[in-house]
Amino acid sequence: MRVHLEGRTREHEPPILPLNQFSGQLDHLSQCVLTGAEPIVPGEEGLRDMRIIDGMYQAARERRPVAI
Repeated sequence: MRVHLEGRTREHEPPILPLNQFSGQLDHLSQCVLTGAEPIVPGEEGLRDMRIIDGMYQAARERRPVAI
């Protein structure tokens, strides 16, 4: 990670905290944006997961199976 402070730029490697997966994913995504690399977990996977979760809520609300 590059840190810009008071007109100077330096490399900084933040500590990896194993207890917060979300934080690590956001750090990785920001590096992908900066470097143009492909994320390990694509956005389409997150969208698929959200559709599944929405379907689960709908099925529970309507008390019936729903197509996802």
